[in-house]
Amino acid sequence: MTEEPRFRKRVFIIRLALGLFFSFFLIRFFHPGSGAVVYLFTAIVLVFFSYIFEYIRKKSDCRS
Repeated sequence: MTEEPRFRKRVFIIRLALGLFFSFFLIRFFHPGSGAVVYLFTAIVLVFFSYIFEYIRKKSDCRS
């Protein structure tokens, strides 16, 4: 039980790092002149969707 919060924190940090990484390349490829706010917003959206998809996946696993 004590490792659960530490594990979730580690997963969040990994998702945040990957969100920043992929948002940088997505924005750099599609909108090269965008500022840092757009990079951060895109990273937040990517992390948000990762948690939404995890929730949907866990919900569908419980039904099976």
